[in-house]
Amino acid sequence: MKTDVQPPCSLSRAFIERPWLAAVVAIVMAFAGILAQTKMMLGDIEGMKDELRGFVSAGGTIEQYGRRLVARQDEEIAIYNRACNEVEQASKGSADKTELSELVDRRNGELRRMGIRLIAMPEVSDN
Repeated sequence: MKTDVQPPCSLSRAFIERPWLAAVVAIVMAFAGILAQTKMMLGDIEGMKDELRGFVSAGGTIEQYGRRLVARQDEEIAIYNRACNEVEQASKGSADKTELSELVDRRNGELRRMGIRLIAMPEVSDN
C-alpha cells in the first residue's frame, strides 16, 4: 500500500502562498495602523506635556491644569455631539446625499481643526 499522497494536479505553490501572503499583508497593515495611532497618541501626549510645562511655568498648578483640561474636553464633547445631531437631523430631513455630504465635510473640517474625532457619513436612501 502506497502511503505517499500526491496533491491534486491543480494545486500549486502560488495557490498555497496566496492566502498566506494575504494574511501576512493584513497583519502588517493592522500593525501599521496601530503604530500610526500610537505615534499620534504619543504626539498628543508630548503636546499635553509641553502645554502643562508652559501652564505651570506661567504660575498655574497641575490641579488647575487638570480642571482646565477636563473643561476643554467637556466643551469638545459638546461640540462633537452638536455636529452629530445636526448631521443626524439633516439625514432624517429633506437633505439629499450631496447636501448631507457637504454638511459632513464642513463639520469635519471644523472638528479636524480642533483636533476632535470626525463624523462618519450616515447611510441615506436614494429616495
